Amino acid sequence: MSDLRLRPRSVTEIVDAAFQLYKRDALEYVLVSAIAYAPWAVAQLLVLRGLRVLGPTSVDIDLVTSIFRLVGFVAYALMSAVLSRFSSDVYLDRPTGMAAVVRSVLPAVPRVVGGTILLTITAMLGVVPVLIGVTIANAALVAIGVVVSIVWFFYIVARFFAVVQIIVLENSGVMTALRRSGILSRNRKGHILLTLLLVVLIFMLLFFATSIVVQIVGSMAGIVLLAALYTIVAYPLIGITQMLLYYDARIRAEAFDVEMMAGALDAPATTGS
Repeated sequence: MSDLRLRPRSVTEIVDAAFQLYKRDALEYVLVSAIAYAPWAVAQLLVLRGLRVLGPTSVDIDLVTSIFRLVGFVAYALMSAVLSRFSSDVYLDRPTGMAAVVRSVLPAVPRVVGGTILLTITAMLGVVPVLIGVTIANAALVAIGVVVSIVWFFYIVARFFAVVQIIVLENSGVMTALRRSGILSRNRKGHILLTLLLVVLIFMLLFFATSIVVQIVGSMAGIVLLAALYTIVAYPLIGITQMLLYYDARIRAEAFDVEMMAGALDAPATTGS
């Protein structure tokens, strides 16, 4: 029997709960991903394929690719925002509808995009020592810079793990979400990183296995199509895991589970009065 009660969970328990939530409403999660990701992926595939078929043109393929990457930020932001809201409603047993969820998160998408871009830039600051080492041709500095950049990246991921969830579920601004995520991650960064690494590892291993099959029987276009379909089907697991991590941190830091239990006990009394 599924155990989705509000309680602190271990790394493997969080990932297991993510699979349970996904299986409960798999079609809805796929629909969420498809709404946000499929139009962008199909448009990118058709436009870039068309440009390559036409050969040298006045259109710079690299420029078009860069534009699609920027648009991709919006697609992933919308997908992450909707997944966070929908999976949160399911997890907390709140009545939800897909149309209502999409409408409710649309105002938060610009903040999610802004927060994602800001975090990307912040994470990229970790490569500055590497660039300095390359510029002055100092191998030792490059080696140290690589270590620093890796540590910095994981620190940023752990510290700001819940920025999207805080923006969407608490209707916060970007800077407020950054500060609050830092507070929720305090003394829990190892737990957060291990959980995210586990679900990403599962995601990548499954993708690698399916891509090998396509490479044997398919073409490059098939691989691109597979990547899009796989993202639509499998990415919700990452989004659900991030949502569960957010609530897990709140349970540990703020006794969120006790707060919800108290609210449930007060509800009948409030209704009756």
